[in-house]
Amino acid sequence: MKQFIFRRKLKKLKRSHDKDKKFVNYNDMRSVLIIYESDMNENNPKIKAISKSLQSDGKKVTMCGFVNKKKADILISEHAYMIDSSHVSFFGEPNTNFIKGLLNTKFDVVLDLTLTEVLPLQYVLAYSKSPFKVGRKISNLDLLDFMIDLKNESEVKPADVNYLFDQIIFYLKSIESHN
Repeated sequence: MKQFIFRRKLKKLKRSHDKDKKFVNYNDMRSVLIIYESDMNENNPKIKAISKSLQSDGKKVTMCGFVNKKKADILISEHAYMIDSSHVSFFGEPNTNFIKGLLNTKFDVVLDLTLTEVLPLQYVLAYSKSPFKVGRKISNLDLLDFMIDLKNESEVKPADVNYLFDQIIFYLKSIESHN
């Protein structure tokens, strides 16, 4: 039921927004939104390391995670949002007042580092203002502009977020854009 409603909203969104899609390579991206599934203790050392890596290359990084518990320990800090169950409707849609600043910001690239379908983060991905969204191919939804297909899905575990990130960065650095 939740996926059905999401698909209807996504279809409506696509009709109302004529999105300018464009490939953005690693050298051209200045601002990045990282979307990720948080671990239960909200520590996320791998995501923090990925963020620091991008920042050391001069990228402005904002992070948005989802933790599947009633109340997150840290909700909003500078350039980081943590969505918890209290900020999600019955249908899986995040409270837009909570993430308003995030949805009103235009990012050069959105990196979706989720390894499974996380409905609240799919909403963030759908509504985010970015000409280029990249991540793992998880579903047949038309949310991403560039998808990484991790062939051996049985080997993909939450610990493999670094592998996904490495693959995304490899392609972003390898492909030249002529926009």
